[in-house]
Amino acid sequence: MAKLSTYSIPLRGAQHGTEHYELMLDEEFFQTMESSDILGGAVKVDLTVRKSSEAIYFDFVCKGEVMIACNRCMEPMKHEVDTDYQLAVKFGDEYNDETDGVLIVPDSDNDLNVASIIYDTVALTIPISHVHPEGECDESMWEVLKAHTAHNINEDDLEYGTYDDDDDTQDDATLNDEINEGSIDPRWAELLKLKDNNLKNK
Repeated sequence: MAKLSTYSIPLRGAQHGTEHYELMLDEEFFQTMESSDILGGAVKVDLTVRKSSEAIYFDFVCKGEVMIACNRCMEPMKHEVDTDYQLAVKFGDEYNDETDGVLIVPDSDNDLNVASIIYDTVALTIPISHVHPEGECDESMWEVLKAHTAHNINEDDLEYGTYDDDDDTQDDATLNDEINEGSIDPRWAELLKLKDNNLKNK
């Protein structure tokens, strides 16, 4: 965690007053966090820390952009980040983060590393479904997805219940063979199965 020491904020010192910090989330930050959702990016974090007799109040303002994988073609796409988060930090007997917006830290702690807090704040801005704007997807990757989708199920099949699960089992086996033979990019394996499951569950 030495690489994240930049994100450690002192909790002790002056009992009252306000301090300002400027933090950057860069490629190294996201790699160190071993992020699977965020591929990289550049996000500026303006942090205001206000100490009072009741608590230490953290106000995070995050602006920038990150790179995430498109749900449609799996290629990187930009996602704008413009969000804020407020946190009240209090001292107690043991660590407790069960209350949203309130963090209890042990009396023995002298500082708070906010790296994971900032990462979660940024990650929560990513929508469940994220795709390139129309026309910007990698068409070669999209064609691979369409070609290897288990079934080209049309709406009539779904409406009248003519979808055959036995055929799907056969296609799954074919897909696995193609992955093992190296004729299909392994990155597609889970995506193809997920898409097929979504079609069956409609």
